Amino acid sequence: LGQSRAQEAKVEMFLAAGSNYVKVMRDTIPVHTKHFTDKMLDNLWSLGWVGLMLPRAKVIHCVRNPVDTCLSAHKQPLEGSMALWTADLTVCARYFRIYTEMMDFWHKVLPEGTILDVHYENLVENQKEQTQRLLEFVGLAWEDETMEFHKDNGTVATASVAQVRKPMYNSSVRRWKRYEKFLGPMFEALGDLAPVSDTPAPETSRTEL
Repeated sequence: LGQSRAQEAKVEMFLAAGSNYVKVMRDTIPVHTKHFTDKMLDNLWSLGWVGLMLPRAKVIHCVRNPVDTCLSAHKQPLEGSMALWTADLTVCARYFRIYTEMMDFWHKVLPEGTILDVHYENLVENQKEQTQRLLEFVGLAWEDETMEFHKDNGTVATASVAQVRKPMYNSSVRRWKRYEKFLGPMFEALGDLAPVSDTPAPETSRTEL
């Protein structure tokens, strides 16, 4: 009985911490909303705690070509601990390998249905299908407005502020091809995660990462 009660106390403690987190987030978000997304990059390391604190939380894992991912992160003026792995492309590639191993681990240990992998390349190729898949995963009904997210005038305070003001575009797919001759050390650090260099980058008028 003693051990059972101690276990119950731990569960209650984690759930209380989760409730406090939700309260803090709702106090921080400037508009009232039933649902919100925490897209901090460092959440990767906390998914075990998230599962204990917020057992109904859904994890949307955005997956992208490893080289495009590293180049995009390298481009952003990140600060603090994140700058330690984004400032150097080779270090970024090593970090990407660790991140991949960590996500493989979470897929194995967290309950089935907790994590949804959404591949960036699939999303820009078939926005509606992938958006429907995502909404179904989190239990939300389809709304046509989701296809016109760029028309929302809400506040955006993240590095993606420029992208979310535009319709979906595919010019960032395989953009790494334009810099391939400079990326040897990164490819070496990525090892078996490095993409095969077989097709040119798509020719488009846009140049966003």
